Amino acid sequence: MLDLFQSAAEEFEDRVACEDLAGHLTYAQVWAACRRLSHRIDASVPAGQPVGILLPNEAAYPVAILACLASSRPCVMIDRQHPAERVAAIVRDAGVATVILRRSEIKGGLLLPAGIRTIVIDDALEGLPAAEQPLAEWPSASSTPPGAASFIVYTSGSTGQPKGIAISQRTILNRVGQLINAVHFRPDDKLLSLASPSTIAGLQHIFEALLTGAALVKLDLQRTGLGRVVQAIGEMGITMMFTTPAVWRSVARIDKVAPALASLRCVHSSGDALLAVDLEQLRGLLSKDCHVLSSYGATEAPAILQWFVPPKFRTDGPRVPAGYPLPGFTVALLDDAGKAVQQGEPGELFVRSSWMSLGLWRGGAVHPGLFQQDMNNLEPVYRTGDIASRGPDGLVAMLGRKDRQIKVLGNRVELAEIETALRLLPEVADAAVVARATVGESTLFAFVVLREAVSSSVAVSIRKHLKERLPAYMEPSELFVLDELPLLPGRKVDEEALLAHAAQRSTVKSGPLPPPASAHPTPRSTDIVGEAWRLALGRPALQDGPSFDEAGGDSLRLLLLVLHLERLCGRSLPLDQFHAGLKPVEFAQVLDRLRERPSPVSQDALPMVFLVPGKWGDTPLLARFRMACAKSIRVVPTSYPDLGCLARGGHEDIVAHLVAQIEQFAPDGAILLAGYSLGGDFAYAVADQLSKRGRRISALLVLDTDAEHYNSGPPLERRGFVKRFSTLCRLAGNRDWGTMAEAILTPSLVTGPMGLHALRFLLSFRFPANSHFMFRLSWHLQSMLVQFHRGAWIRHAPPTRLSVPVLLFRSEEGGVDLGWHARTEKLTIVPVPGNHVSMLDRENSEVLVAEFNRAVHIASGQGAALSEG
Repeated sequence: MLDLFQSAAEEFEDRVACEDLAGHLTYAQVWAACRRLSHRIDASVPAGQPVGILLPNEAAYPVAILACLASSRPCVMIDRQHPAERVAAIVRDAGVATVILRRSEIKGGLLLPAGIRTIVIDDALEGLPAAEQPLAEWPSASSTPPGAASFIVYTSGSTGQPKGIAISQRTILNRVGQLINAVHFRPDDKLLSLASPSTIAGLQHIFEALLTGAALVKLDLQRTGLGRVVQAIGEMGITMMFTTPAVWRSVARIDKVAPALASLRCVHSSGDALLAVDLEQLRGLLSKDCHVLSSYGATEAPAILQWFVPPKFRTDGPRVPAGYPLPGFTVALLDDAGKAVQQGEPGELFVRSSWMSLGLWRGGAVHPGLFQQDMNNLEPVYRTGDIASRGPDGLVAMLGRKDRQIKVLGNRVELAEIETALRLLPEVADAAVVARATVGESTLFAFVVLREAVSSSVAVSIRKHLKERLPAYMEPSELFVLDELPLLPGRKVDEEALLAHAAQRSTVKSGPLPPPASAHPTPRSTDIVGEAWRLALGRPALQDGPSFDEAGGDSLRLLLLVLHLERLCGRSLPLDQFHAGLKPVEFAQVLDRLRERPSPVSQDALPMVFLVPGKWGDTPLLARFRMACAKSIRVVPTSYPDLGCLARGGHEDIVAHLVAQIEQFAPDGAILLAGYSLGGDFAYAVADQLSKRGRRISALLVLDTDAEHYNSGPPLERRGFVKRFSTLCRLAGNRDWGTMAEAILTPSLVTGPMGLHALRFLLSFRFPANSHFMFRLSWHLQSMLVQFHRGAWIRHAPPTRLSVPVLLFRSEEGGVDLGWHARTEKLTIVPVPGNHVSMLDRENSEVLVAEFNRAVHIASGQGAALSEG
């Protein structure tokens, strides 16, 4: 992005880049201020540490974002209008130690958590030259990789706390490029941005203008007022205005507003559903040459749907369709069972793309968990939680939220966050918040149960409390005091009864929209564990009953249990947080922790090693080994491609899949690799690929991997026909269909030409993957194909001698060096007790854990010492 802005600044240095009602900055001045501010950041902020931006929605805001890019620091954009407590919560959650703000804010006593340093942007803006020095003397572009976390956008969180989403330059540039091409941005355009720069829309607006030579006009709607904004449209000659339907409705209520909008050639409506009445009003206000662009996206996926609404378009429903899927985005509408709905029927919108955000941001690092993985595609899948339908022309119309997450004035709101704020009050015993569609907007109603009789001024104090903690758009329109909250038979809050109560007593009138989709309150962790336990073991869980292994669970069933937990929670879970010794109540406690915090506390200060597992993947035994290492090092497990990819591809696809995971997690710097069993072979191939790309590999740690070809198929394949047939009959008699299928599907059958063709054909059908049988069968086939591709590669690929130090942790049953002398110039063999499997057992792994930890610390400090030890 800095490269592209530098090119624009060189071509348009004297033109206005950013403007507000107080003044403007030219492209040359923005770049000069960016240089100055980036030097301050470099001098005061440790490398890689995020920087907070706490500025008004003004012309100087883009300077701060560009300076963070120039200094290779992620920027956390914080809305200046947020209450001090919310600002402090974001600063703490993001791991921010330095905040950029105005000098007047420091003098005014702006509240920040103790110990937070400040950088004053005024110093970078004072005495800017009218023209910049020759570009040849300008600093080089940012070293931040395009795929790394550069922008942190905070949204409302379901746990009652703000949630940070990490976004790369690559993702923003993709969306910005689509919009630039769609509306044909020109250097003589002026884009009015009313969106908070702390939102995904506000961030996009900055680069849509500044990468094309256009002028960005930043106006704060809350401080300026709608009337002055409309006046500025005419005075400044605004040609582009991108905002939410709620703002357009307010604009339409202003008398004789059409002349002020005459300069607009394109208006963009996003952030919420555009109603048919909104479109009709807009058409009456805009010139006949002005285009109306409708789009739909989310912070997690900035672009999904888009289209230009035709001038004579008419719709039978209350909403204007959001648009068609954009290039690079595949959408699906699914029912509760995960099956595609029929044309015109409502379904939850799922989107698959490689142009989405990176994940959740916690404490200065990216944590996965936002997305699911497509079974037949390497791209992530995002479950939007929005209900939509698709017409015969392919247009997608948005119908509302499926869960309790709604949109208010274009901002995403979790009702749980408002309820949390209410419950913080000592006089509030219980609270609930519901939403109702009123005049095209979601209106919030709050209900509280008080602990004891209080004065009539309680509503005033509650509203004051909310105003201090929540943004204005999250404040309920009305507050009701109840003796108790109405409950359903299942002891859940009866939201329909609350809505009926609000309808009878509210002064807010209902509009033409139907009520939002019925809410689905978040299930308790104990209920989720109980259902997953039943599906994995075939019997109900007793909260105070035996542990998972005492109840008959094994390592395979534990993987199945975690799979069901992930499906029921709608998010990925780290396997190393679960083990077979846990009781149901302890599973629920772990799940509660993970649902409150998407991943364990960041261990960024610890040395990090990427671990490639054996053919069975990240088994509980391997997870237990990683947990034993967790006190002094950070072991990051990788995973193999899904069954569909393995059936279609080969060894090189597995290596590419592993490389992509590692580079997404560690886009720069040295890399430390490890591999267990045949995972050591793939770790070796990954080290070779990354080395050819110029990445430095500190060391390769191999846990008992034989570099020679081996072939270990299931025992049945090596038995005679009579014994094989009798064994199959016994399995059928016991109705052990999983073992029977595994016995029949031998490596020679599955990995032969006909077997692979048959497998690819079968994968084109939808199977109930959540069943124990299908999960076990899929797991078995995946491991078989991983081993097959490894064997084919070993047979045909000549070994490459790496200059990377290799440590081979050899079990007692291993050979002398297991063939690794041919692969590396620097081999060190470390004997460890146990055989190939038992070396990971708790009773044998003490030596392995100690030696592995020691090797990681040496490699992360001075890799050369490994070959000398």
